[in-house]
Amino acid sequence: MIENYGKHDEEYNSSFTIKTYASEKRISDTGEWEHSVILLKLNSTDPQFKDIVLHEEDCEGMRVVGEFVTVLIDLH
Repeated sequence: MIENYGKHDEEYNSSFTIKTYASEKRISDTGEWEHSVILLKLNSTDPQFKDIVLHEEDCEGMRVVGEFVTVLIDLH
């Protein structure tokens, strides 16, 4: 789950989103890797919802507040 202090979704009255995270990385001038693009991908088949594409300047005020790890299923 991502919280974005700088953006507010009027449709859901929230600054939070739950998406699948992916990123493209590059090597900086100092030889360390950095993100060139961060993608917050939807897990939906509804075409009205689009992936969110973020660049470095879009990420100020963002923080990860939760992470989905696994589904626990009781088979008994």
